[in-house]
This record gives sequence, C-alpha cells and structure tokens, in this order.
Amino acid sequence: MEERDLIIEEDNIYFKDSIENMEIGFHLKNHAINSYEYSFVKKEDTWKEIFKFPVTNDLYYGKFITDDIGFVNFSSENELIIFITKDSGDTWEKLELNIMD
Repeated sequence: MEERDLIIEEDNIYFKDSIENMEIGFHLKNHAINSYEYSFVKKEDTWKEIFKFPVTNDLYYGKFITDDIGFVNFSSENELIIFITKDSGDTWEKLELNIMD
C-alpha cells in the first residue's frame, strides 16, 4: 500500500506506542453499524497509513513486543482474528485460528 498523509484526530488512534523513534498506532478510518475499518499508521513528521487491515470487525487489542514484532487482534463472536508483523508494521500476516475446534 502506498503511504499517504492522513488527516486524522488523535482520538481515532488506538493502542499508541513508539518504535524506532516513531509514534505508531491503529487508526479507525471508518465506522458504520457493526462495521469498522482500521489501518496501521506511523508518524514521523506526519501520520502515514502503512497497512489497511482487510477486516470489518472492531479492534480489540494491539501491541508491539519489540521494535520489529507486533500483533493486533479484532473481535468476533466465533473466530479469533489476529495479524502479526515481523518488520515494524510494514507488512502484516493474518494467522488462521479456529477457536470453535
């Protein structure tokens, strides 16, 4: 995804943290009834959208364990939706977990 400047309000960024001397967070881009759109953002001088998550569930929790490794999970009634990154948030991979088994 191409990085672009975001015009956002700070109260729409959740689980803010810092890695590699940059502010990071998960930005709520859009919200309609039971449908959410989140992206991962970084701030150097301005906020940049780095990755748009391909889910419509609400964000439950996000955290970086190291400067490179982080995770985020989204709420759902019947599945656990988790994405991980190993490159400071530049790319995210969905983990496939079925909690009904």
